[in-house]
This record gives sequence, structure tokens and C-alpha cells, in this order.
Amino acid sequence: QLPLATASTWRIAGDINYQSKVYADALNNALTRLPEQTYVNLLLGWTSADKHWNATLSARNLLDKRYRQ
Repeated sequence: QLPLATASTWRIAGDINYQSKVYADALNNALTRLPEQTYVNLLLGWTSADKHWNATLSARNLLDKRYRQ
């Protein structure tokens, strides 16, 4: 939360999701191996002073990475 001059509350959050290489079958076949994957996400939220209103904006995959699934 960010302390601002208004009585409302702002929140900023972010996360990084990493997955190492994995295999899509039980035999660990090289043809089914999926590469390492990293995703960056962000969230911005606002709550009014009386706590009756709130708004949230979130973005996923900010780096626009595309991986074979």
C-alpha cells in the first residue's frame, strides 16, 4: 500500500512466474520437452476512503513472451 495525501488507498503488486523445462509425457521424450518459461505480471489497485468502491487493473505476461505449450 502507498501512503498518499488522499484518504483512499493504492496497491501495487507484481510477480515473476518461472517454470524450468518439463516433459509433456511420462517417458521424458525429447520431442515433448517444453522450454523454460518466465512470465512477469503486475497489479494496480485503488480503494476509496469509505471502502465502498475499488478498482483493480492487472496485466499478465508484460514482456509478451510466447512459449510452445
